[in-house]
Amino acid sequence: EEEMVALTVTMRLNIAQALLKLREYEACIPHCEKALELEPTSTKGLWRKAKAVWGIRNPGLAREALQRLLELDEGNAAAVAMLREIEVEEAKKRAKRTGKQASVPARVTGGVRREGESGPLPTAAVEDSAAAGPSAAEDSGANDRSSVPSAPADD
Repeated sequence: EEEMVALTVTMRLNIAQALLKLREYEACIPHCEKALELEPTSTKGLWRKAKAVWGIRNPGLAREALQRLLELDEGNAAAVAMLREIEVEEAKKRAKRTGKQASVPARVTGGVRREGESGPLPTAAVEDSAAAGPSAAEDSGANDRSSVPSAPADD
């Protein structure tokens, strides 16, 4: 029974990774969810789910998966970078909706805002943490930025 569960989790995660590479985000999500149902502490499952739901631009579900991942793997650089990416994009969307210049909280970008300053903070912190790569708990393809495009493909 245990071995069957382990094999099923591995199979589901492998399918999920293949679907991420193909940018088939919606098809990937159920495989991640099934793997997480069987092994709720799977960091690979949480990371892949986060990538898939962010790939379809669902920031709420992406944040949820990333927060769970960070509970298990505190300080995971790839998860922190994706959270920052989500916050930056959401701030840009809010600014576009309201007609105001994007303002990203300093806690997100790692920047410092002086009193009286406004406007976006530098996003170098996002790029730096993304370049740091995945943690040891993630697989070699876990921080593959090409599998999470800046916008969904219009195929």
